[in-house]
Amino acid sequence: MQNRKKVAIGTILAPEEIEKISQKLTLNNFEIQKIKDAEEIPDFENYFIGAIMMNEIEIAKKLADALEPSDLACLLRKKMWITSTANPRSGYSGTLLHAALFWNVNYPTLEYLTTLACDYVSQDRDGLPPLHTALRHFDIGSNPDFKIEASETDEVENSKQAYENFHKLVLLINKSPSSFNQDGKNTLHELVARKDWEIFLPYLLAKDIYVLARTIGTNKTVLDLCNKEQKPRLKAWLGLYQAIKDMEVYGHDLQFENTGWEKRMQDGATLRQNALAHPQSFSSGAVLSPTDSNYHRTFEGQLDLASSAYSEGVRMKIAYEKGLIVRNLAASLKENLVTLDLSNPQSEKNQQFFNLLHSQDRLLADHRGFKTLVANIGLCLAGLGIFYVVAGLIHLYQTKGEHFLFFHNTASQNKCAKVEYWAEKITSPAIKIH
Repeated sequence: MQNRKKVAIGTILAPEEIEKISQKLTLNNFEIQKIKDAEEIPDFENYFIGAIMMNEIEIAKKLADALEPSDLACLLRKKMWITSTANPRSGYSGTLLHAALFWNVNYPTLEYLTTLACDYVSQDRDGLPPLHTALRHFDIGSNPDFKIEASETDEVENSKQAYENFHKLVLLINKSPSSFNQDGKNTLHELVARKDWEIFLPYLLAKDIYVLARTIGTNKTVLDLCNKEQKPRLKAWLGLYQAIKDMEVYGHDLQFENTGWEKRMQDGATLRQNALAHPQSFSSGAVLSPTDSNYHRTFEGQLDLASSAYSEGVRMKIAYEKGLIVRNLAASLKENLVTLDLSNPQSEKNQQFFNLLHSQDRLLADHRGFKTLVANIGLCLAGLGIFYVVAGLIHLYQTKGEHFLFFHNTASQNKCAKVEYWAEKITSPAIKIH
């Protein structure tokens, strides 16, 4: 197969497109070459890199389409040395994604570049993966009231560049896996070094990156490294994240423990069907007690076994479906972390988050387990009966007629309560935002 990167540039680009890239490369004095490789990058690939650096997306697309996928992937992974005498920060080595971030290409160009097979974990000359490079170079201004929903033409509240930088950082957070820099710090460690760290933290948590990973070498978490002013807020955010993760794990465990519900129900149905089809195969259970060791061999005993198996299958199905609901709720809460309004605790968005948290309350309150009932009976016996009844009536009044028993919360309700606790701490003005 012909290697398409050696196709003449003139067969891919129009003369005016070639001239446009050539002029811009000359104007900016960009020189591009591979690191540790005597062979220069071919003109074809050089023009592709130039088109990216100059925000000429349509030209870049034409050239990318003309390259073999393997050649394009190789080019995106290659580290290169790019210099620009017109730029005071001239001389930079890294992948093309690093360079695009370092020289601050516009959002449409970066968005296109992230659709290609970019390397998000390799380090540049400073030992930083691409997202870390962006976190150090992209500024969204010092305005504490930065509006993430401002229009691109809103130059009163935010500058256009700050707004674009915000969306470029969010784009990279959503695209990048967890990565470490040469100092052994992960993305969260890099993020908290910014004054505006709390604006971007929900996007990082929603990505489900292992945020409590320890630094390589020092074995410290981000809570060990952040300053005294940051710690209360960061601890609340990580507490909320962990509470949602605990909810997710609980839902997963419920599903895992009850995965055989279909077979259990089918076993019960089959037992009943066989017993009804061949009643003469079983002895009469009229003279046997259900506690008798031979009771299961009777017709009545078979029906009881069938009913028990089917009922167990129904219970398992309910638990399995409850687990699915809990997992879906946890996933939705994680996605909606970015909607929390830190400046206004009573905002509509915060109310929507709490409404989502309680959207399944009635269903999660159902199907209390046997252990909870035993605990209440034990409390009743320990309280000598009459005192428990009196206390239960008081508790019924305090819970507005909803709960007579004391152990009334299910495990899933307790998980929701933890999420609510930390979410209220984050949106509370009592914990100052620094």
